[in-house]
Amino acid sequence: MGDGGGGRTLQEIDAGANACSVEWCPTAGLEHYVSCATYSLASDDTSQDNAAPTGSLDDTETRAGAAQTRTGSIVLHKLACTPPTSPPAPAGQDTAPSSSARLEEAASVSLDGGVLDSKWSPQPLTDSSGAAVLACATSTGRLALYTLCAPGAGQREEQEESGERTELRQLSCSDKKDNLLLSLDWSGGGMANAKIVVSQSDGAVAIWRLHPNGGAPIQEIEPWHAHALRGGAPTEAWISFFRRPECAGEDGASFVVSGADDAAMKGWDLRAGGGSNGTSPAFVCKGQHGAGVTAGQWHPTLPHVFASGSYDESVRIWDARTIREPVSCTPTGGGLWRLKWHPDPDRGNLLLAACMHAGMRVLDTGMDISHTLGHGSQSSLAGNGELEVPKGIVAKYTRHASMAYGADWCLLPTMLRSRCAVIASCSFYDSLFCLWQTTPLWAQ
Repeated sequence: MGDGGGGRTLQEIDAGANACSVEWCPTAGLEHYVSCATYSLASDDTSQDNAAPTGSLDDTETRAGAAQTRTGSIVLHKLACTPPTSPPAPAGQDTAPSSSARLEEAASVSLDGGVLDSKWSPQPLTDSSGAAVLACATSTGRLALYTLCAPGAGQREEQEESGERTELRQLSCSDKKDNLLLSLDWSGGGMANAKIVVSQSDGAVAIWRLHPNGGAPIQEIEPWHAHALRGGAPTEAWISFFRRPECAGEDGASFVVSGADDAAMKGWDLRAGGGSNGTSPAFVCKGQHGAGVTAGQWHPTLPHVFASGSYDESVRIWDARTIREPVSCTPTGGGLWRLKWHPDPDRGNLLLAACMHAGMRVLDTGMDISHTLGHGSQSSLAGNGELEVPKGIVAKYTRHASMAYGADWCLLPTMLRSRCAVIASCSFYDSLFCLWQTTPLWAQ
C-alpha cells in the first residue's frame, strides 16, 4: 500500500469513531490481539460534533442548545497472518511486504464514556487462567477492566471446533467521578499485587487496587492532588506511570512519575505515602519542559532510565539519579502524546513516539543494552552519568492526518526480532487505525 513518510502501510482501518489508544496484548499466546480505543462526543439531535480530549471537562455539556455526551468503545483485532520478518531485498528488487498481513475484528464493547487511555495488564489475571486484562480510563471518571476471553496459541483449533467466540468481558468498573481520567499505567510484580496509577483532569493522581481473582471491585486507595497552576487552580495531569523495577528486584508499585499541563514533572515515593498524606514529592522538575508534560514511560529493563514527552515537541531521556536536567533531548515535531520503549531487551535503545500533529517517530536513543539483564545488571549509562550519543529519529510514519494519539509495537516474538518492526497506530479526527512496517532499524 501507500508510503507513510518512510513507513510502509500494511493496512488501514476505519476505527468508526475518534481513535485515542492502541495496545498490543502482551500475554503469552495472545500477542496477535491488538485493541483500539475510541472517544466521541454525540449530540442528542443525532449529529456528531467530536472534540479532542483537551475539551470541556464535563461529561455532558451544551452547545448550540443540544446536550452532548461522550461515548467510547474498545475494538479488538486479531492479526490473522504474520507479516514478513525478513530484511528488504537488495537494491532494485521488490521490497513490498506480503499483502496477506491483515487485522480482523475479533470483538468489541461500548462504554458510556469516551476512552482516553487503555493498557493491558503486564501479567495474566491469574497464573492458571492466563486471562489478559485491559484497563480503560474514561471521560466519565470510571476505571473499567475487561478480560480477554480467548484461548492460548495451542488451543485455537479446539476453540474453532467448539464454536466459542473471542470476547471482552467486563471484570470490574468503578463509579463515576466528576473529572476525566486521562492516563493509566499498571505496576509490575505480578497480578497478586497489581496496582494501577491514574492521572486526572483536576491535577490529581491516584493508586487503584484490584482483587487478583476479580472477586472484588477495583478500589481507589491513594488519591492525592499532584499538580496545580499558580494560585492553586486545577490543571490537567496528562500522564502518570510506574517505575519499572523488575531488573532491580524491587517492589513494582513503589515509585510513580507524573506530568501535567503546568510543565512540571514530579516523582512520588509510594512507600512514604506518595502525596496522599501530604508528603512532598521525591523530586520536582520544572523549567526543563517548554510546555505541558504529556507523555512518559519508564525503561522496561534499565532501573534508572525513563523518557518524557511534552507539547514542546521534544523527547527527553532521564537518569532518575540525576534529575536536574535530561541526559538527552531530541526534537520530534508535532507534540508528544505517547511513548513506548521497544520491549525486546536487545532493542531497548529504540523508542516509539506518537507525535500528534507530526505522525509517528521511532528514535534510537543511543543506549547500549547488550549487557545481560537481571538483578545487578549494568545500565547503559557511562561512568560520567551520560548516555551514549543518541542517533535521533530512525523511522517515520506520516499517514495519520491529525492528532496521532496511539501507537504500539507488535508483540509477536517474530515481529520483535525483525529489523523492520511492525507497529499499530491511530489518530483522532480522521478515525484512522493503521498497521505499518518500518524501514530496517538496525544493521544485520
